[in-house]
Amino acid sequence: MRPLSIEEIESARVKLLRNAESLFAESRLLYKHGFFSRSYTLAHICCEELAKIPMLVGTGLDLANGEEVDWKKLFRRLTAHKEKIEAMHANDYFRSEIRADESDLKRYEEALKAIPHLNNMKNNSLYAGLVDDVFLEPAEMVSEENARELIAITGDRLRHFQRGEKASLGKIAASRVGKKMRQIVKEFNK
Repeated sequence: MRPLSIEEIESARVKLLRNAESLFAESRLLYKHGFFSRSYTLAHICCEELAKIPMLVGTGLDLANGEEVDWKKLFRRLTAHKEKIEAMHANDYFRSEIRADESDLKRYEEALKAIPHLNNMKNNSLYAGLVDDVFLEPAEMVSEENARELIAITGDRLRHFQRGEKASLGKIAASRVGKKMRQIVKEFNK
């Protein structure tokens, strides 16, 4: 991956959000017409698309702070499904209410353990294949309820990103987020 400028990163944020909005609208349209497995697929892909925004924002902040950027690692994170799912869970965790009983942390840890299942669900929503030695098609593996639940979660995530992007788009170069804060985030995302 070639290095990106802050301006290119800002442009990419717009394109990612616009594409996520389109994926979500298409997911809802498919759901409305009874195509639940494909509706699930597009809702899932919408979440992966949203997960790329903080990755790029972090990279932009590193550039603004004069930090080195590992472009190869960024490219891998932007294209690896499991890394995008993990990033979305991290974002959900950062948005959650901190609880004295650590239920927020437990929920995050459970979400991380579910990453292989979520990736399999995405694949099952697209492809017919063997599951427990039985050949199944997507409609047999992804239910209306699965699609409805993911659409609800995705809608919440999308609204969060729409608010965040509206408030912060175009402001990376002028950001005052310090190197120490970026290091904390990097440590968390290891």
